[in-house]
Parts: sequence; C-alpha cells; structure tokens
Amino acid sequence: MKKTQLDVCPNCQTPFGEADNYCGNCGQKNVTHKTPFRIFVLEMLSSIFNVEAKYIYTVRDLFIPGLLTSEYNKLRRARYSHPLRFYFFISVIFFLALGYVSKKNIQALDYEIKQTVSPETFMSDKREGSITIGKGLTFDWEDDSSRQEFINLATLQPYTVDNIDTFLTARGIEFNWIQLQSTHFMVSIMSGRADYVSLYNKVLQNASRSLFFLMPFFALILKILYVRRHYYYSEHFIFALNFHSFLFLFLMLVFGIKIYLFDHDSLYFFPLFLLPYLFVSMKRVYQQSWGKTFVKFFMLLVMYIFLLFMAVGGTTFLTIIDW
Repeated sequence: MKKTQLDVCPNCQTPFGEADNYCGNCGQKNVTHKTPFRIFVLEMLSSIFNVEAKYIYTVRDLFIPGLLTSEYNKLRRARYSHPLRFYFFISVIFFLALGYVSKKNIQALDYEIKQTVSPETFMSDKREGSITIGKGLTFDWEDDSSRQEFINLATLQPYTVDNIDTFLTARGIEFNWIQLQSTHFMVSIMSGRADYVSLYNKVLQNASRSLFFLMPFFALILKILYVRRHYYYSEHFIFALNFHSFLFLFLMLVFGIKIYLFDHDSLYFFPLFLLPYLFVSMKRVYQQSWGKTFVKFFMLLVMYIFLLFMAVGGTTFLTIIDW
C-alpha cells in the first residue's frame, strides 16, 4: 500500500515516488490539509519530544570535554541540537538566571544609595573637599555658592543631556562628548536620580551581546593557532559555540548550588574548572600532543582574556556614560 497521500508536491510541483513521505526537492512532508485531529496531536507531540530529546543528548555530551564538537565534525549530528540554536537557547536562560540571582542585591543597593544620596544631602552636609567633573566644572562643598551651583545642575527640569549641555555652555565650561556624558552620570548619582536596576540590566544586556560578537574572534584565534592543521573556520566556530554553551551551563549549575543547596565562598573558585575543560576539549578535538596543546591553550587563554576584558569592559563603560 502506498504510504503517501499525494502524487505531486503542492509546494514545488515535484512528483512523489511510491514511498516518498517527503519531497526530494524542497523537503515538504507528503500530507494533505485534511489531517485527523488525533494524527495532528500525535505529530505535534512527536515533534516536541524529538526536540527535547535532542536538547537532553546535547546537554549530556556537552559535559564531556570536546565530545560534542568531535561528533559534529564526524557528521554524527542527528541526535543533537544545532550548536548555534542551542547557544542562543542557553545564553537567554543564563542571562535571565543571572538577572534573577542579582535582582535582590541590586534592588537593595539602589534603595540604600537613594536613601543616603540626594541634593538635600549635599546642601545640609558640610563635607570637606571638592569634586571636578569634566573639564573645568568643580564643586567645592565648603563654598555655599558652589554647592548651590550643584543643586541647580542636579535639579534641572527636565534632567536631560541637552539641558546639561546648555547649563555648561552658559557658564563657559569646555567639554567633549565623553565629559558631557560623564558629567550626566556623576551628577545623576550624586543627586540620587540614578536607577541602578536599570543600569545593571543594560550592562547585562550589552555584555551578552559583546560575548556573542566576541565568539568569532575566539574562533579566529583557534584558526591562527591551528593554521597548519587545515581546519575550516566553521569548525573552529562550532568549537567556540560549544565551549561557551558549556560555560553558561556550568555557571548556571553554580548559581543553582549557591541558591538552593549551600552558599559558600568556595563556590567562587568553581569557574576555574572551566580551564581544564577547555584544555581537554582542545586535546580531544585537535588531536595534538599534550605539550603542543598546552602551549596553544595558554596562548588562546591570554589572547581571549585580553579581548574579553576589552569587549566587556568597553561595552560596560560605554553603557555607563551613555546611560
């Protein structure tokens, strides 16, 4: 009995063979729109459980250093989720978890600072010293007129970068964009206007983006280190995706232990286990001696940490001054 229900693919008009359940040209399934509800539900459940099974196999084998990348390079891919899709899935969960873990601490910090820092604080507290913001904008807390000048700046209505620009220009103060943004940031903190929860969320969001855009450079470093091994760049990129996916999974595991099992200072050293994981992964995937692998592991670590510091530090700085 013929298993198919149509003779011609309705999507591309390619004829179906006797036992074709899928179109050989476009891949569309050979079914009609008149599908019994029972079959529809079974197909939907089958699709869901198939996806879930792929995630389970992917997570399981990801904890074995280098195995997932090796299997992918050997074209044994059917049981696993696609590395890029899995990375996006895990990274979203990771940054949501990180936001949840840090939420209470950030909210407590936001509340505490706003209770102690305000324009009235600087007016009533005869503190010593002065602070210089930008180029030429100095507030001397022992001088009433200078303190009043700070209050005028801190209570601008509406409090915007444009209004700060107008305020500084009217007093003949020279400034560039970074100085203007820095002035906005510093005064927003000292005046009690700063929303630290919002700032933290923006820093977290931009840090996640910087990590993703940094990944091609991670793969590029591997390409340079193994240039004589004739690997395609895409193979190094798969390695980078799998390593960062494990990084997020491992850190979420540490978060879970910290929140639900026990909170101990030793947990802060757990991320160091990522180093032997990366080292063994490189040994398994690239099949070089332990000595050569260690040298390349060390070079990768130094270059990547430098790029990580530049990328995350740079985006954090720009987020803060553009806040």
